[in-house]
Amino acid sequence: MQEYAQSFTVESLADAVQAMLDASPAGLPPEWRDSLEQAVRRSRGRIPPHLFYATVEQAPVAISITDPDANILYVNPAFERVTGYGRSEVVGSNESLLSDKCTPVHIYQDLWRHLLAQQVWSGTLVNRSKSGVRYVAELVIAPVVDEGGVTRHYLGIHRDITEFHRLEREALNQRQRVESTIDLAPMAIALVDLAGDVVLENRAYQRLKNEMGVEPRELLAHHLGMRAPGDGSAFHDEEVSFEPGEDRPTRWFSCSGTWIREMDDRAGAFFAPESRRHLLLVMQEITRIKQQQEEVRRNALRALIAEEARVHGLRESIAAAGFQLLGPFNMLKAALGILERRGNEEQNAPVIDVLRQALAAGQQALEVLRTAMPNEQPEAPVRVNVNQALRDVLSLLTDRMLALGVEVEWRPAPQLPAAWGCENRLRAMFKQLLDNALDAMDAPVVRRRELRVVTTVSDDAVRISIEDSGPGIPDELRIRVFEPSSPPRRRAPMRAWVSPW
Repeated sequence: MQEYAQSFTVESLADAVQAMLDASPAGLPPEWRDSLEQAVRRSRGRIPPHLFYATVEQAPVAISITDPDANILYVNPAFERVTGYGRSEVVGSNESLLSDKCTPVHIYQDLWRHLLAQQVWSGTLVNRSKSGVRYVAELVIAPVVDEGGVTRHYLGIHRDITEFHRLEREALNQRQRVESTIDLAPMAIALVDLAGDVVLENRAYQRLKNEMGVEPRELLAHHLGMRAPGDGSAFHDEEVSFEPGEDRPTRWFSCSGTWIREMDDRAGAFFAPESRRHLLLVMQEITRIKQQQEEVRRNALRALIAEEARVHGLRESIAAAGFQLLGPFNMLKAALGILERRGNEEQNAPVIDVLRQALAAGQQALEVLRTAMPNEQPEAPVRVNVNQALRDVLSLLTDRMLALGVEVEWRPAPQLPAAWGCENRLRAMFKQLLDNALDAMDAPVVRRRELRVVTTVSDDAVRISIEDSGPGIPDELRIRVFEPSSPPRRRAPMRAWVSPW
């Protein structure tokens, strides 16, 4: 630099550097600023030119000085390392030696527009090194103006940011791949911070939010409880049901959530790393699966209740037949006893013999009926959710109630203790009662068809009330409604008490 010292004074060069620093060009690396500010401070102390020269020579950033036509007058060793060109190879050449056609023309136009207006320019170019390798250069160029306001030289500082550019693009590409994958995922995904705000959501989550008119994570918090992240309470495949409204069916979701740690990117956390926690929430709709499972369960329940009804009907029919046979059978036994007590066996022998044969045949017929009676399937008592059992039976009778135009008032108790009993038999009993109520309302004389099913808790017992708007049973017939030999009749509204203990 000594051969160019006649063209520059330390003071004028320091003034140019200070002007560039005062302009605070965007993208000026901190380490560049520190080195240049240190050089300026030294020059202000009227240090010898050779010391300022040594400072520039040892600067860790590439520095070049050109004339107003961009012909290179000086480069420091860092410039040689970045570009691959030796000082003797570039001095006297134009800065365009480093240019590459990848850089758009409008960027060079913007560069010269700033420089000709004696303004500092900062930006990014694609340069080509001596070996022909392209690299991304971040530049700051400042005009050096003399006392008359004429631009005499240009001071350029640049660094190779190719690796930084590659890492930045790689991070952006990775983010786009992840976001695209998450965005196209069929399940709803959201990232929730500790304040409960959604900081990231995919399209499926947005659609779900629009459909339900409320944040899904709020409903999830209501059902599952958004536990604090400190307890590590992740949850997996927990089924949650949402009821959007009366006009829309219940929707089911399989929900999973896990807490993830995100490093704090603020400068103050550089030496003392801090982390922020977010809840990654995934909601997979399983409404169709639940509907299919519910349909399978209803079909199985329908078959089970039908089988119970068939067995019960057969037992009642056989019991009724046996009851009908017992009357004549008992009369024959009484007649035989009378004849045997009279003692005139020889004279009454034919009649006694016929009576005995008739009694034997009757006994055999009763045994056949008793053998033909199907056995009841044993069922162990369990704790039964009465509300669920009634809901199951009502769902089985939905089609029939719709066909009859029955208005149903279903009022289950919100807090109902479990009842101890045989669940299948309880369902069969409820179905008989509800079928009986529908049969009573299936008549032309019934104009209002209303069914009311209510469950309550009374004196440590579960109370079930089933009432309908049918005609009821005459008082004189109510005592006979449970007789096996009686023909089917309309039963009165009934109430059942089931002990929860």
